[in-house]
Amino acid sequence: MNDARSRSAHAASLGRANPLGGLALGIALLAIGFAAWQFAVAAQMRPDLTLPSPGRVLEALSDHWPTLSPAIVVTLRTTALATLIGLAIAAPVCVVFGAFAIAMPGFGRALRFLAIWIGDAGPLLIVTLLPMFVVWAGVGEATRTRAAATGAALAFIAATLRVLTVHGIAGIVPAVLRGSRQAALLALLLAVVCDMVAGRDGLGYMVMAATAMLNTPLAMATTLVIWIIGLLVTAALLVTEWAVTRAMERVT
Repeated sequence: MNDARSRSAHAASLGRANPLGGLALGIALLAIGFAAWQFAVAAQMRPDLTLPSPGRVLEALSDHWPTLSPAIVVTLRTTALATLIGLAIAAPVCVVFGAFAIAMPGFGRALRFLAIWIGDAGPLLIVTLLPMFVVWAGVGEATRTRAAATGAALAFIAATLRVLTVHGIAGIVPAVLRGSRQAALLALLLAVVCDMVAGRDGLGYMVMAATAMLNTPLAMATTLVIWIIGLLVTAALLVTEWAVTRAMERVT
């Protein structure tokens, strides 16, 4: 019994736990939030200008879809390209430091602390300094991609080394998959933030433009699209991580 529990805990730490229960819980929480939103609108807790009904938000999404769809393509393209560039930059770093960490336990413990620090403080540092960088360099496809790729690389390094320094060689595949998930999400966040600061064609720009025009339904509809993209990316990568690690577990 204890061995089974130990194996279950180890599998969960490597990303082998079944994510379907967590996804179902997330969907349930979204449904509860939607119901609370509808109740707040029906009870007139906030003015309609600041809290439009879900129906108005969906109507704005439908009406402005010809404008939103190109912005979605721009944001997705930037996120995908930045994630790939970030992984290409981070992979050699992870190979070198991971090898040292596995060979020297003392270095591995220090590296684990550094990875935790980067993982926790890195996104905050990037997001706070990003507006200054964007204003100085100007926003465009290249600037937006560079900023998102930098964040993706840091996220991949932090998440990958955190797993490798704990589980060693056995954690390589889960580390890469978990790092890729973190990299993609941070790349999406930075692509949106870049557009919010000085963008012209992405989803972040659409949010700021709608807010400036006091078009709250459109702003909330655009935000909803960003949330859905993030949730879908997370769900797809979580399921992939679980499926791959389970397949490896069966083989071994």
